[in-house]
Amino acid sequence: MPDHAVLVTWRNMEPRVLPHFITRAQAKYGPRFHRIYFDGAASDELRAWSRNVPAGDRMKIYISGHGGVGADYITDDTQQVRKTVDELVDLLYEALSGRGTLKSTSRLCQVNMVSCLFGRTPDGRAGSSPAAKLHEGLSDWDVFVDLVARTEAITVLPDGRRTSSQLTHRVLEPVFGRQERFLLPKVPYTKVLFTYAGEARVSRFAAYDRHDTYIETSTLDGRRQLWADYCIDQIARIIHVKGTGPFGRGPRDVVDARELELRRLVEWYDVARAPGRLVERLEALVDGSGDSETTNFLIHRNPLSAIVSGEPPKKAALILQLLASYPRV
Repeated sequence: MPDHAVLVTWRNMEPRVLPHFITRAQAKYGPRFHRIYFDGAASDELRAWSRNVPAGDRMKIYISGHGGVGADYITDDTQQVRKTVDELVDLLYEALSGRGTLKSTSRLCQVNMVSCLFGRTPDGRAGSSPAAKLHEGLSDWDVFVDLVARTEAITVLPDGRRTSSQLTHRVLEPVFGRQERFLLPKVPYTKVLFTYAGEARVSRFAAYDRHDTYIETSTLDGRRQLWADYCIDQIARIIHVKGTGPFGRGPRDVVDARELELRRLVEWYDVARAPGRLVERLEALVDGSGDSETTNFLIHRNPLSAIVSGEPPKKAALILQLLASYPRV
């Protein structure tokens, strides 16, 4: 465990978003846990805190704000005030220059992004997430740290951290609000560590198993995990909640038959986290073997489209596009 820890955030993040996180951090670190605010003298205070940590002691810098897939910034709780990745690079450079000067000792300082989706890639490539850009930006200035970020939305409750899947975060929460029934426990391969292997920058997914296993994102398994995250993002975008019953006046839910099938697929993947099996299940929807609109997405549901269209239905076209980008070797 690090010897010293600090949380850098906005004051308005604490009451609604961070109370349980702060309580747990205070219990864990005691008087060695500090808080610094962006809407204060963050740069000066973080630099002073860092310089008071004895050389050789391990430190952890938590940075909290709202994030999003591919969003190169975090925001306060109003989601109006931003800190960009470049601004975070400047903040950490000012605080850590002269400390993290060796790649071999990057573990002595960990930057931990308590920001939803900050580690998630918007396009399936390891280097395109905001977290990857932050780590690279610090490396460019010869500040060598370990950086941890999450690929899903997270919520800290009294009994620990929970995960909100992309289905929950993008589809359900905007309609029903954040409810505990939607939350999952720690989910494998949703924490990514950016560190160094010799002189090279590397990123690794945490398996959250009893062996503390990590897989590098550059390996075939790692690239497939990145692909699966991107795949789930794209599928979640086409799932919608609407009113049920006559004239849509009933309780809101996913009502389209194919979208219901995709919802079940995403909910299964949220637990299974098996990219190879995800491929198999997607292939089954577009291989022409099914005999209904929910088992064969190639069937046109509009009779006119079936006659005049030379293209597959939109949902089938998306699945075919995703399958074409699956890493085979």
